[in-house]
Amino acid sequence: MKKITLLFSMILLFSCSSKITKKYDYSITNIRSLIKSYNKNIDNSKLENIIFYVNKYSVENNIEPKLVFSLIARESSFKDNIVSKSGAIGLGQLLYSTAKDLGINNPFDIEENIKGTIKYLKKMLILCNNNIDLALASYKMGYYSVSKIINSGNRLPENTINYINDIKREYQRIIID
Repeated sequence: MKKITLLFSMILLFSCSSKITKKYDYSITNIRSLIKSYNKNIDNSKLENIIFYVNKYSVENNIEPKLVFSLIARESSFKDNIVSKSGAIGLGQLLYSTAKDLGINNPFDIEENIKGTIKYLKKMLILCNNNIDLALASYKMGYYSVSKIINSGNRLPENTINYINDIKREYQRIIID
């Protein structure tokens, strides 16, 4: 069943690729190189699944895939089975409680983790009035923590500022065709 689903996904990718590339025209070769620069041992089926699902759910949620690829690069280095010290799981480093709130049953599953990552990023963008810096800070720290800091007139912690800058730097590396 999993092989059939993967085959169907690849067929869907090629049939939808004109829709995706019209809206977000970037180099797939460049994305493959980006992913392999972070995770040299990734197998090709995982790499293709990551590209496919980031494109699919980014388009569905009206989020630029470049931002999602940049976020995943910073969060997990494209390693789908990684777990942080705080218990964050997978590509988008979702906490189990966050994943559950987003309707994600298995955050180790590539598709589910990417879907949850994008849903959560979209939620943060909406809460932050599409301010990407604040949305990224909220993705890292939680929306209420960020709003409390901002509303009190304080500056975001240095590690959060570095996190935002890392993602923005990676975003700039992805070449648009």
